Amino acid sequence: MPLKYNLQLFADEEKTEPASPKKREDLRKKGQTFNSRDLTMGFTLLAGFLSFYLLSGYMINGINETLRFFFNRLQNPVQDFTKIGISNIFVYAFIKIISLTLPLALIVSLIGIALNIFQSGFIFSTNSLSFNLNKINPVEGFKRIFSKKAVAEFAKSLLKIVLVGYVVYTYLAKNYFQFYNVLDMGISQIFKFINNSILDIGLEAGLALIVIGIADYFYQRWDFEQSIRMSKEEVKEEFKETEGNPQTKSRIREAQRKISTRRMMEDIKKAEVVITNPTHIAVALMYDELKNSAPIVVGKGINDLALKIKKVAEENHIPIVENIELAHLLYEKTEIGEEIPPELYKAIAEILAFVYSLKK
Repeated sequence: MPLKYNLQLFADEEKTEPASPKKREDLRKKGQTFNSRDLTMGFTLLAGFLSFYLLSGYMINGINETLRFFFNRLQNPVQDFTKIGISNIFVYAFIKIISLTLPLALIVSLIGIALNIFQSGFIFSTNSLSFNLNKINPVEGFKRIFSKKAVAEFAKSLLKIVLVGYVVYTYLAKNYFQFYNVLDMGISQIFKFINNSILDIGLEAGLALIVIGIADYFYQRWDFEQSIRMSKEEVKEEFKETEGNPQTKSRIREAQRKISTRRMMEDIKKAEVVITNPTHIAVALMYDELKNSAPIVVGKGINDLALKIKKVAEENHIPIVENIELAHLLYEKTEIGEEIPPELYKAIAEILAFVYSLKK
């Protein structure tokens, strides 16, 4: 007899549903989102070489000034190579290095930050700083090393090396003879040649990495969407957490209704009169001329609840007045704790006058 398997038992475990907005928000709070480092690196490299080319004049002038400063100090070694003189030299060198490299570093850093914000938005999370034993677990480490993602990253790194190597090789092959002429050039021409060579190689390598980065961006987005997919059971559980379990909500509403009914029954004991239709509707009114400008509805109900209101009224010797039309109007137009509408003042006043006359 062939074996039969109920595949439905395994169906809910498959992550076939896209991630919900709540899960995305929770992951975002933990700092988990997709980001293409290759795209950031490509644009940063391109911006770095362009900035270097544009700032090369400023940097060369700064280097010349620094060299002149040191050559001038070498002419007076006795005066300058004292404790104070050496300290001044180090301070000058430190300030000069910072002033020459800071503009380039700022441009590259700002572009890198801007690209990360563009891809993922601004995220501040300390979750990645928390200690996690899985990070030092050798078993988990081997799994990460031989995972599909690691293989894809290795293939991508290999492709980047090949592309950048090809760019450098083609440039050197194209300008092979110009490198032999460097020895015949002046200092300014050598700097210009080197600057142009760096710019050309940087632009071509940067553009190649940007192409890889764009492809990697779409791959990272697809891979992230696949990794955060949810099973149907997870969707149900999340719905229960956010919207509440229907059975629990029903029990809570039932408990709230019972508490509200008990409170209403206590308030009905203070009522002046109960108006009925006579069996299906009952509305209890209370009037305190010192506190209220008009009678207040302290209880109302239909069918079984109306019968309970009438029973409480009878037990507490509260007059019950049958008025079908007025009972319907009070039930439809008022809520518990509200004053009666002005158009019912006259009718209620007549009933209250009748009730007060009975009490006297």
